[in-house]
Amino acid sequence: MEKIKSEILLGRTNQYVSQKWWALNPENINLDTQKIEKAAEYNIPLDITNSTPYWGNLLYDLPNTSPIVLRCGASLSDAENFNHAVSLVQSHLLSNLCSTRRECINYYVLKPRDSIDLTLLDGALESLESAREDSLIKHIGLDLTQNTENLLNLWIQRDAFEFIIIPNHTEKYDILSSIAKSKNVGIVISKNSIVENSSDNLLSEDILKNHVVLDMV
Repeated sequence: MEKIKSEILLGRTNQYVSQKWWALNPENINLDTQKIEKAAEYNIPLDITNSTPYWGNLLYDLPNTSPIVLRCGASLSDAENFNHAVSLVQSHLLSNLCSTRRECINYYVLKPRDSIDLTLLDGALESLESAREDSLIKHIGLDLTQNTENLLNLWIQRDAFEFIIIPNHTEKYDILSSIAKSKNVGIVISKNSIVENSSDNLLSEDILKNHVVLDMV
């Protein structure tokens, strides 16, 4: 695919994507709809995880065709077994498809708690692969903003993710980027996610400009 200005190839998605991704903040009730319309014009993906029904209705009413980013959160770690994990992810996806009134989620991101084990992760991935076969999602990512050893090890053991989301911090950046490169996995840097109790050592602008950056708006 031909590259255009302000776009970058995102790992195994094999897609050139906007280097700007926006996470919509439900507390920003005065967000200018013109900015959301601009997202559609420049094909900027919108993370609507926070208050999906609200943003889903707004995007539908405009209407807005921006790619959608959706993260499946902590509830996955509460699954009792493999089949329960399959069911939880399936329910989360279908309910959010209804909320957004979209036929497909462009970027579905697993965001498990650190306590998740490999069996539950495999259940989630089976559900997502089935959803992709049914054209309900396009790409699968993993949120590593918690920056823990367990999640890192789980990612190393499973080769299903096309991109990862990492915190805006130098801690472990070198190892995460190195592994991502070896796996041909794309990197999205969550600009507002920093390591707890440490506002120092943020990634430099030189690093940020070489990756997709997810920013709160």
